[in-house]
Amino acid sequence: MMRKKRLKRIFISSLVLLLASPVVLFYLVSEDVPNVLSGTENLDPASAKNARMLIKQLRDGVLSTDASAEFKANETELNHLVSLISRGTERVNGRINLSQLGIYVVFSVYTPENPFGDFLNFSTIVLPSTKGLQLDNVQVGNITIPGGLSKSLAEFVLNRVLGEELGSRVISSIRQLSIHKSTMKAMYTPIPDLKEQLGVFRGRVKFVRNELQLGGDPKKVRIYFEKICQLDKAANVTIKHSFERYLSDMLNFTYLQASDTNVSDEYRSAVLALAIYFGTDKFESIIGPVRTEELSHCLPNHKIVLGGRRDLLQHFIVSAGLRVLAENGIPFAIGEFKELLDSQTGGSGFSFVDLAADRAGLRFADHIIEFSNNKDMAKLDFSNKKEADYFPDTRGLPEGMSKDEFKRFYQDVNSVMYDLMLKDIDKRISQLSLYQ
Repeated sequence: MMRKKRLKRIFISSLVLLLASPVVLFYLVSEDVPNVLSGTENLDPASAKNARMLIKQLRDGVLSTDASAEFKANETELNHLVSLISRGTERVNGRINLSQLGIYVVFSVYTPENPFGDFLNFSTIVLPSTKGLQLDNVQVGNITIPGGLSKSLAEFVLNRVLGEELGSRVISSIRQLSIHKSTMKAMYTPIPDLKEQLGVFRGRVKFVRNELQLGGDPKKVRIYFEKICQLDKAANVTIKHSFERYLSDMLNFTYLQASDTNVSDEYRSAVLALAIYFGTDKFESIIGPVRTEELSHCLPNHKIVLGGRRDLLQHFIVSAGLRVLAENGIPFAIGEFKELLDSQTGGSGFSFVDLAADRAGLRFADHIIEFSNNKDMAKLDFSNKKEADYFPDTRGLPEGMSKDEFKRFYQDVNSVMYDLMLKDIDKRISQLSLYQ
């Protein structure tokens, strides 16, 4: 009898410990103050181009068929990449410092829903080595993990995510790491079948995507895509038409489709269908296949414009689609990154007009999401809406700036002058009748 009671107490204690351990762990890794307040490097056209070249260097190297490859970057270039990540997610800030001791990496993640603290802080040092990847202790909040154990944990997670022991192969491919005068150089052995293995991984991701429908239901989106095709057939393709007609007809069609239980799903699907048709079919890589073989002939009408221009329509509707799929901030970062790249020689130049279209699309999507979530159908009636109700006047906004012109007048995207331009754009958008 006593033995049974003892076993019962052990069982209950173990159960309580098991249930409490994730809570205790989250409490230990959460903190009230971030280790990194903001990115260390400001973005300008030249830094955006350098970041793209750095990504290309890494991509070409890992997919190389050579026996050996190297990745080389200085501290500034690495922090440009970190700044892009920070600007794209808004909740993540990081910093990388190079010294003879190694690569110091620190990130802070903003977690406002966390009851134990607003931030998760992570830091470690990647050590110079001629014997593969070597980590110093990894600090996660108040928990210190020995470097060897951290490497094993990273390998375990990568293997589970990538499959086929690919995580182990990636980590073991790193042969040596050296640092000289604020520049790091990593020597590694490219994995011969990496491209094929990543293809298998993408297939698994697509399967999960299709099962969970995280981006939306492709069948539902297809209903609205078919409606756009019908509208296009009835249009005069020889002259320019404002997007207002398509948007009005589409959202009125959505209004009729929506029920009391699926209003938000219907409007999100409609926006995504517009983003695929008038923006880019790359949305299907996230949503799933929308265009069937029967719809393959349905191609976008290039005579449809917004603000008198086809490119502004693309900026507007792609940003709206991204807002449906992603967190706040990502459309801003994507739009800004493209504009920074366009300001290089051979690009179309940096354009605040394009950024106005990006931000207008984001605000439009916010409006649709807010009122469809609240089932406020009166706010979703577009019967009498015109282009000027949701797209701002862009007169006077600079565009076509070269990288030198951008740097002379605006320095970078964190400068006061740049911020004033964005405030001017946001003011123009907020004064539109749709948002009154």
